[in-house]
Amino acid sequence: MTIATTRVYLKALKLEDFQCSNVKDFNKALDKHTIRLSKQIKKLDYRFAFWGSARKALNLFLGDAAYHAILRKEYHLDQVEKYLEVPLDSQVANGLITLAEERNVNLPKWKTIRGLLPDESNLYQNFASLYAREIRCTRIQLDLLLWRKE
Repeated sequence: MTIATTRVYLKALKLEDFQCSNVKDFNKALDKHTIRLSKQIKKLDYRFAFWGSARKALNLFLGDAAYHAILRKEYHLDQVEKYLEVPLDSQVANGLITLAEERNVNLPKWKTIRGLLPDESNLYQNFASLYAREIRCTRIQLDLLLWRKE
């Protein structure tokens, strides 16, 4: 049910909401939709009203949209790709933790995507920004590097 609800929400999502000229406006739109999606999930079962799960779903969806040639052009997603977050889950978070430790940076121990809160997410995203710059890519592209890492 949670996946079905998420799919319905994403199907109705207006990509125009993310046509932003700066990171502050982009983050406002992302936060707004994270909260709205979380509330839709909560209607199903209060146990599944998790900010982290909603945020991950939005980040995956927006990343896929940015990679889609037609959507990228139609909604100018090339302009916001630099603002997209890395979708966090245990594999990505643990990869970021390992990279952070190599650089003497402390990130919080990963718990669960369902338990992820905005402040913790921001710590991971801030480090992801630093690492992405280091290897000359975007945060969303880190998902391909960290999630598939064996």
